[in-house]
Amino acid sequence: MKESYYFRNKEKVLARMKLYRQNNSQKIKQRYRAKYLKNKEVFKVYNARRRDKIRNWLIDYKNKPCTDCGIEYPFYVMELDHISDKLYSIHQLVLSGSFSKLKIEVEKCEVVCANCHRKRTHARGYSHKRRAQV
Repeated sequence: MKESYYFRNKEKVLARMKLYRQNNSQKIKQRYRAKYLKNKEVFKVYNARRRDKIRNWLIDYKNKPCTDCGIEYPFYVMELDHISDKLYSIHQLVLSGSFSKLKIEVEKCEVVCANCHRKRTHARGYSHKRRAQV
């Protein structure tokens, strides 16, 4: 089977595409905007389904006992506590980020109940820093 031009020259093609996007960013934005305005309802339905899928995944992920106290609470009491470098807010990723970025960010978190999360935050000294600024 004969390879296509793209696979034979993949790096060259990708470089050209990147250069095109850099030089024509306004034109590309206008095209996307026109497409969105023409199909607004379709985009709204798609984004609502996407957010629901992500929210359901998070509900399932938070359906486990607290890492600190070991008590199992409903999902709405459980929170995600970042334990390593935080690149994104979980809330922002649910609303507009990619699912793969969300999974990477959630892997940096521990599932804890709201009370234990407040205790952790206080122990880290965040509450004292905010009071000093006021």
